[in-house]
Amino acid sequence: MTGYGSADGKLLGGRLRIEIRTVNHRYFNPQLKLPPELAGVESELRERLRQRLERGHVAVTTRWIEPTESAGGLAVDVERARQVLAAAKDLKRKLKLKGDLDLAFVARQPEVFVFKNGDGAAATWDDVQDLVERAAQEVLVMREREGKALALDLTQRLDTLAAQADKIAARAPQRLTAEYHISWPAVKRWRATARRASSSGSWRRSCCARRTRWARRRTTP
Repeated sequence: MTGYGSADGKLLGGRLRIEIRTVNHRYFNPQLKLPPELAGVESELRERLRQRLERGHVAVTTRWIEPTESAGGLAVDVERARQVLAAAKDLKRKLKLKGDLDLAFVARQPEVFVFKNGDGAAATWDDVQDLVERAAQEVLVMREREGKALALDLTQRLDTLAAQADKIAARAPQRLTAEYHISWPAVKRWRATARRASSSGSWRRSCCARRTRWARRRTTP
């Protein structure tokens, strides 16, 4: 069944959010998208979700709402910016070019802005277990709510079918009686006609004529 659950909390000095989405599937089929800080808890996370959710296609996404204390970030290489600006001014002077050198020009140059990694702090299973349990519990609550709604809908449909079947069963004898009264006079007329025809010679001569024509067709080359 489909389900959704989420939870967020403090972790490694930042704030992490976990979201779990499930859809119906015969087996347990997890798909985890974890940041580098949670790479070490993937196996425990996978096993715990298998225990709680049992089956279904389970998609888990995590993201940092607030960065960790050790998170990397964007930094400016001031020395590189100075080199770019000095080289550009020298080129402008030598080629006698017009125009101004501004911040936008310097910022577009490679390696002026650089991304620096953090110190590689990693979370443990104890750090994230509470978030996982809370998100998984929300999924189970939603699954149960959806299951009850589905069961109610199926019950109502079955009750409707049962009521229609009862109506058909009640009307069946009446229908058969009505058909009998419509058909029986025609049957009696047919039987009377058949008796009169069988007692007359014309009926026997007709049968003989048909047999003769059939025999001639069989023997004619």
